[in-house]
Amino acid sequence: MSAVVAEIVKVALDAGGRIMVHAQGSPANVVAIGAAAALVSVSTGVGYGIYVAARELQRRMEAS
Repeated sequence: MSAVVAEIVKVALDAGGRIMVHAQGSPANVVAIGAAAALVSVSTGVGYGIYVAARELQRRMEAS
């Protein structure tokens, strides 16, 4: 189970990291991009977590 959680966190951090590459310029711009990256990281983590859980549920339903 911890491998699944680690995979979800990795996907979420990768998504946020791709946005943080663009954080240049004024402090307000950096903060705005940082907030967007955080939102994308959380949203991606939740969405991917739901996808993984649904995939596991489907696998269990097909096995029974």
